[in-house]
Amino acid sequence: MTERILSRKALFLYFLPLLFFLCGCFSPGELHLTQQDSGRTFEVKTGSFITVTLPGNPTTGYQWRFATAFDPVVLGLCRDSFLSPTGEKTAGKPGTRLLKFEVIAPGKAALDLEYVRPWEKNGEAAQRFQVMFYCVGKPKSASGNREDELEIFTPRRDQYGNDIPGKRFDGI
Repeated sequence: MTERILSRKALFLYFLPLLFFLCGCFSPGELHLTQQDSGRTFEVKTGSFITVTLPGNPTTGYQWRFATAFDPVVLGLCRDSFLSPTGEKTAGKPGTRLLKFEVIAPGKAALDLEYVRPWEKNGEAAQRFQVMFYCVGKPKSASGNREDELEIFTPRRDQYGNDIPGKRFDGI
C-alpha cells in the first residue's frame, strides 16, 4: 500500500511541471520591457500584461514620470512602485521603477516616460522611454454574451494613480 501511495506522488510530481507549462501556454501572457526596448512597437492581446522596469535613483532628484498621458481605456495601470535594492546599506543606491499595465481594450496606446527632476521646469530629460502598442482582441466575458464583452470590470488607474470607474464603450 505504501508503494502505491508513493507511486501516485511520484506520478503527480512527474506531471506537475507539464501542468504548469500547459497553463502558461493558454494564458494571454506578459510582456517584459526594459530601457533597451525604447523606440519599439509591439502588438499585444487584450487580457495580457505589460511590465516596464526602468533603472532609477530617487536620491539624485531624478524620477520617471509620464511625459504624455497614455490612453486609460486601452491600458490600465495595475502597479506603479519603486523597488529598492536589498541589503543593509541601501540609502543612495539605485533601484528600479516598476510599472505594470493590463491591456483592457483594443486600440493604439503609447507610453512616453521621461527621467527628470520635477522641480526643474525647463530642465531637459536625462533619459526617455517611448514605446507604442497596437492592442488587438476584445475583452471576453464569462457568459459569452456580446453585450457583456463590451463591459469592462477591471479596476483601473490613470497615470496619476486615480481610480477610473468602469466604462461602457462600443469598441474603436
